[in-house]
Amino acid sequence: MRRFRVPLTVLAVAALANAINIIDGFNGLASMVAFMIFASLAYVVAFQVHDPIVLSASLIMMGAVMGFFIWNFLAGRIFLGDGGSYFIGFMLDELSIM
Repeated sequence: MRRFRVPLTVLAVAALANAINIIDGFNGLASMVAFMIFASLAYVVAFQVHDPIVLSASLIMMGAVMGFFIWNFLAGRIFLGDGGSYFIGFMLDELSIM
């Protein structure tokens, strides 16, 4: 089972980043989904186990995503794009791994 750790981690990172990118295609829906995931990481994972790095990174990402969400709320015409959605997916992956 040890030999599958790294390939499985690489597959999970790629899958979640691509999932956020696909969700972003539905009128910017990825921002609220990512906000809820960051909020659950901040409270359930980081706050309860006293991990200040994951907590602060999750709160920073929540603020950044909420800024985009408020700007895009009513119209839903702006997308995160490949760079934004892959970055948010990558941050979700790395904070989950940490």
